[in-house]
Amino acid sequence: MQWPQGLRSLKLGYHWNQPVDRLQLPDSLTELDLEGCKRPLSWAHPPQGVTALGLSNSWDQPASQLRLPPALTAFNFPYEFNQPLDDLRLPAGLRSLSLNHAMQHPLSALCMPAGLTALDLSNYGGSLAGVRWPPSLTKLTAGSRCGAAGVLPDSLAELRLCNDPLPDFDRKWLLPLGHICLPSRLQRLAFDVPSGSALGDLRLPASLTALEMHGESDRPLGDWTPPEGLRELAIEGTWNRPVGGLRLPPRLEVLILGDRFNQPVAELDLSPSLTDLRLGCHHGAAFVQPISELHLPPSLRVLRLPSFGRNADVFRRPCSYSCAPPAALPPSLRELRVHPDAVRCDRLSEWDLPPRCVVNTAV
Repeated sequence: MQWPQGLRSLKLGYHWNQPVDRLQLPDSLTELDLEGCKRPLSWAHPPQGVTALGLSNSWDQPASQLRLPPALTAFNFPYEFNQPLDDLRLPAGLRSLSLNHAMQHPLSALCMPAGLTALDLSNYGGSLAGVRWPPSLTKLTAGSRCGAAGVLPDSLAELRLCNDPLPDFDRKWLLPLGHICLPSRLQRLAFDVPSGSALGDLRLPASLTALEMHGESDRPLGDWTPPEGLRELAIEGTWNRPVGGLRLPPRLEVLILGDRFNQPVAELDLSPSLTDLRLGCHHGAAFVQPISELHLPPSLRVLRLPSFGRNADVFRRPCSYSCAPPAALPPSLRELRVHPDAVRCDRLSEWDLPPRCVVNTAV
């Protein structure tokens, strides 16, 4: 097969049925996606300059047959790969690694490169006992087994604690929040809140600047005080609790009350530094609260409004901005994000938008 000169990216799709080892792959490749390759990889001379590699989901050969290019910086294990990791040699320059759902072998057997910075264990179903965390690891995504494993690396700057591995779709984070020992230098945290948990039980480090919460707590948000250093706060998932009394951090810049949120916003005391406010689900869920009494800060630049509960059924009826607009839109506003149907609504045309503000209907 003749490849275009200087080819840098190649993807073999699901209908590819030829052995890869018979192909003379060009040395110019830097991205190689072999999702259609269903045979063992046995290249005599793999492209040495490949930095991003993807393999077929059905690939499940011994780790010793997995010959990874020395220039590789990002690698995702194949979906069905479930082989002992003792013989796997990862390139020294690898920076990002993702494990899969089928993998059940202990991660402690894997020698991860010292320079690894991002590790995704969200679908990993094996044991984390005795894992040797790379000293440079700054980003970790994991299920609840990670928290049960004990000490997390103190080098982490970003941590995402998500649902248990597949196929338990309905299982949420099961570990009590008070049992999670978070790294002292953590800056970004995202996690699922267990049902019945009190947010006050979670010991958040003072270094935290971004917090994203999913799930549902049984207590009003006013009973919880976010860390003062937060710049970004997202409350999503099935959250739908009153916001009255919620003490927002003084330097908060981004506030997202999304998905199922449907509570009065008149009592929402917005931070004067806020630049981005997003209310409700943009795809037309349940928000039916008036926004006329919402007091917007003078620094606001982006305002996302939901479809006010008129676009949630299967017939996709046009939404209606029958609610009066906020008392005053700040002159700093540069972008108003609304549902596409709202642009055709007469009431939206009555809004007194600042001169430099544009209406964005991207969903």
